[in-house]
Amino acid sequence: MENQMIELSDAQKALSESGWSYDDEMQGLQPESNALMIPRVVISHDDRGKHKMFIDMGSNYLQEGSEEIPVPGNKLTGIIFGSQKIHALWGKEEAHPTCSGIDGIPVSSEPIHDKCAGCPEAVIGSGNCKKKQRLLLLVELEGKLTPVILSLPPTSLKHFEKHLVKMQRSQLPLVIGRTCFSLIDIKRNGYRYAEIGITLDGLADKATLLQAKQARIDYEMLNSVISSEDYSDAGDRN
Repeated sequence: MENQMIELSDAQKALSESGWSYDDEMQGLQPESNALMIPRVVISHDDRGKHKMFIDMGSNYLQEGSEEIPVPGNKLTGIIFGSQKIHALWGKEEAHPTCSGIDGIPVSSEPIHDKCAGCPEAVIGSGNCKKKQRLLLLVELEGKLTPVILSLPPTSLKHFEKHLVKMQRSQLPLVIGRTCFSLIDIKRNGYRYAEIGITLDGLADKATLLQAKQARIDYEMLNSVISSEDYSDAGDRN
């Protein structure tokens, strides 16, 4: 059964005319898990080099498909308030990974190996386990700071590692930096795709740091879960 698209103005008018407060009713509309609401940064690769970065806000009843917010100039600046190395091994057409791990520790009920390091599936070049870096960011969307997830693909991990080295040499923790993510056009072996470059664009202010600290608490449950959406890019489950 298909969902019927709704006009928000119609709903607001019906509530007002029948004595309901739209604002009051919206205040009580919160799902049990904040993880269900967190938007994701998505990269659309193009074989002509016209790659695009956008924020997937998820589906709603006001339009078909997901709401997508383009990132101006394909450059996104935010505060990293969480970072994890994630691994996942997917079987063909599986809804959940056969085995997965977070920061080197398996989180599957029946892991292939007792730890990610040393697992034959995690060996680059011969194993089938995909390694990514999951970042929790606080970015400005439509005038307010909003938590989003960016799962860096394997091709972009080297840029993140270089950023980590520079931050360490500068004696700066990740959360203090205004980190800028941009697209790099790559042509290699007959393929054209985008990697995600990472630079530092100054330091976060006090208000942003306070909100980032609260966001880390609010989204703590993500630290122990790997979602299928973490592995939704092309080639993630091959």
